[in-house]
Amino acid sequence: MQDNKHHILQNIDTAERYRLLIEQVKDYAIFMLDEGGHVISWNEGAQRIKGYAPHEILGKHFSVFYPAEDISKDIPGMELRVVRQTGKFEDEGWRLRKDGSRFWANVLITAVYNERRQLIGFSKVTRDLTERKKAEQALQDSEERYRSLAMQLNRTVQALATANEELQQFNSIVSHDLQEPLRTTYSYLLLIRKNLADKGEPEQLRYIERAILATTRMRELIISLLNYALLGTEERIFSLLSVEELVSETLHNLRHGLEEKNAVVQVNREISTVTGNKVRLLQLLQNLVSNAIKFSGGKTPEITISCREEPAFYLFSIADKGIGIAPEYVSRIFEVFRRLHPEKEYPGTGIGLSICKKIVEYHAGNIWVESVLGEGSVFYFTISKNLLAK
Repeated sequence: MQDNKHHILQNIDTAERYRLLIEQVKDYAIFMLDEGGHVISWNEGAQRIKGYAPHEILGKHFSVFYPAEDISKDIPGMELRVVRQTGKFEDEGWRLRKDGSRFWANVLITAVYNERRQLIGFSKVTRDLTERKKAEQALQDSEERYRSLAMQLNRTVQALATANEELQQFNSIVSHDLQEPLRTTYSYLLLIRKNLADKGEPEQLRYIERAILATTRMRELIISLLNYALLGTEERIFSLLSVEELVSETLHNLRHGLEEKNAVVQVNREISTVTGNKVRLLQLLQNLVSNAIKFSGGKTPEITISCREEPAFYLFSIADKGIGIAPEYVSRIFEVFRRLHPEKEYPGTGIGLSICKKIVEYHAGNIWVESVLGEGSVFYFTISKNLLAK
């Protein structure tokens, strides 16, 4: 008899310790429901997660934790029916706090039986997984945005491919169909000039000379535009080049202009080789050096060509002591057809620096200018050191 009493007291003591332990758990809402689904116990975690004090919730049906749309579908009743049949039910979904706000919950409902295996109620454990749900939603949103961006990029690539084909067709027309009538016009103008010269018609000769100049300028514009367009479509072909040969060939090609102006050229070369496309780099250097000759302002051109190595790129500069560029135009001189001076004063197409910019971009670099009006300019450009790896 004494042993039985001790056993009962021991069970009561164990149950009490278990109850106290459950009540003090803060990270989980752990509470009991009677057979009808009414709350009959309430721990500290339940109060923290759901917002109800014990006296506010005890005796109420657990459906108060469910959104209206779930109640209309009898989700709480369905869950208890499943527990009666299988012994437990686990789910995740939106639940309500006392203040009406929603949180994402993991719910486990377990049937509780007495010693005779009779159902006497249910235990319910709820975890607040709102932060995890937000992270999953953010990841899902990111994936959806990524898919959307990928689709947009694919459409853009297809549109660019179509535009590239159209541009190549345009280039073909420019290089053949447009230049052919110009060549014919130029030839007839030369014949007319010869006939007028034989007949001594000075006034008509002046008109013809202007027409010949206009035709020549049109041909130069077409060639420049064709060059500009091709830079965006042609395959990137790079090789290791001698800097000394690049500079020497540039100066050789411009020797007539250099000699005519008695230009003084200094070369400060700190590197021996560079990776690039020889034809395009020659075109780039020739454009920049010829500009230094052209915009000398009547003075003897003094030009300095420099190059050195930086960690990720090669840096080139072409400095002159010419007329310089006004500050308001420094950021705009690389625009197509951007001319700062009248055609009569400084002839040109207005495309040269735009082509320079494209050539530099073709070499994964940047181009810019530093200039003081009346004192000269320094054009800088970079060439990536990793072109062969791309």
